[in-house]
Amino acid sequence: MKRDEFVRKLYFASNPTIILAQSMEVPHSLAEKVKLHRLNILARELAGEDVPEEEKVSDAEVVAFLHSASLMVPLDETFANIFVNLTQKVLGVRVRELEYRELTEQEKFELKQLKREILKRRERREKERAKQLRETFREIAKKLPKKIDVRQSTLEVVA
Repeated sequence: MKRDEFVRKLYFASNPTIILAQSMEVPHSLAEKVKLHRLNILARELAGEDVPEEEKVSDAEVVAFLHSASLMVPLDETFANIFVNLTQKVLGVRVRELEYRELTEQEKFELKQLKREILKRRERREKERAKQLRETFREIAKKLPKKIDVRQSTLEVVA
């Protein structure tokens, strides 16, 4: 992995989780679990491991995503079951009225699809933010003088 790619991945590993309700804040403990998972994935990739797509999105990130989705529209039965199951697993919280059970094969399939969708959204957002950063730096570079005198030496600014 090239240095620039590593720095980009490290920067985006610490970015906020993908959520639907923009006004919603993700609990700090959940956000930290997401960041830790992303850094773990980055470490695995640096070690040369080919990490499958569905492993690049943590269960904690799915919980944050479904939580924000549930604030906008009611979840259907499949995603409600996934949400309850993963919340209990990730946060170690048991809902008294609901008995913990493993996900069905259909729910596992939907979870895998959801993780892929979250990953696509995250990658799309990362590309957009990287483009915005490049454009911002270009605008700043245009406004800088071509030469800056710094104690008897000059610094060339390349735009």
